[in-house]
Amino acid sequence: SMSSFPASEAFQQPRRIVFGVDSSPYAAYAFRWSCENLLRPGDEVFLVHALPQAVVASATMQVDPTASNPEASRVLKKFHSLCESKGFKCTHSVLPGQPGELLVSQAEKIKADIVIVGCRGMGNLKRALMGSVSTYAVHHSNVPVIVVRSQYIPNQSKL
Repeated sequence: SMSSFPASEAFQQPRRIVFGVDSSPYAAYAFRWSCENLLRPGDEVFLVHALPQAVVASATMQVDPTASNPEASRVLKKFHSLCESKGFKCTHSVLPGQPGELLVSQAEKIKADIVIVGCRGMGNLKRALMGSVSTYAVHHSNVPVIVVRSQYIPNQSKL
């Protein structure tokens, strides 16, 4: 049986998981998928939300960058309460910068076990122009990155 397998102890340890969130349906889907397939009660979830540079400029005088950004505040409240309802410990940070770079640097900072990120399913041209958060994380992270591909393509306004 698996219970006699010596490494099985490791699978019971709570893990530290960095999760990239935003207001897109991709993040919501990735979170639902992770809850159903990956996360376990006791896991520590670190929500990371990147603030666009324009917002950061207006928020530099404030201690809490979400104060000037109701969108970020709403997103984090939503995911935070989802985490708690599922029995995960949850902390979050709202930081200036590129989402991919933030996920990687936060994962290093907190010594995360896993990084999870949704996938926008951009076309090749758009990805070439903008770069992809998931691609950046996969190439630069020193811990495993799980990219959750969404089953659907929402309307263009969300892209």
